[in-house]
Amino acid sequence: MRGIALGAASFFVVFWVDVTTVQRIRFLKPLLWIVGIMLFVAGAVTCMRDPARLALPVPVRVAGGLLAALSSALLVYSLFIEIPFVSAYVGPGGPDSLVATGTYALCRHPGVLWLSGLLIGLFFLGGCTLLLLAIPVWVGLDVAYVLAQDRVFFPRMFGRQYQSYRASVPLLIPTGKSLRACASTIFRRPAGPAGKK
Repeated sequence: MRGIALGAASFFVVFWVDVTTVQRIRFLKPLLWIVGIMLFVAGAVTCMRDPARLALPVPVRVAGGLLAALSSALLVYSLFIEIPFVSAYVGPGGPDSLVATGTYALCRHPGVLWLSGLLIGLFFLGGCTLLLLAIPVWVGLDVAYVLAQDRVFFPRMFGRQYQSYRASVPLLIPTGKSLRACASTIFRRPAGPAGKK
């Protein structure tokens, strides 16, 4: 259970990143990001090292590995390539404008989808029962975190631009319209500075 607690603690730490962004606290933001990521990785590794496992067939394990790899790539792409790294994760304040193209046209918080896929893929890859228990806890905390971003932090950071974005792009579950918008803009770079998870 220590692994689940470590992963859960990471979401509470990362929540304070948005607080420091709104308050424009310069040096605390990158430190909180590093601590949050380290806590999550430590929690995931701890869960995956637990000896209690389900015996899953090889094709399921292979599919899990492929899902984990694809979800990892999409997570990195959405969080660190589509949005500017320095302004989103290091500098004081937040990005100057919002990304509404690519995976951010699919839904407002694609990182939740990719993290869920990564965790499910890792479970199928290794059959770790403790990870199976951690998934609903961590995904639930991630959803709570993005709801706070969506309702409190991002409207303060982006103002009316975010209200318009929120009216046109689904929160988490893609629609046919958002799938088409994502497909038509996925490899297009935004014209100016970008937004955040």
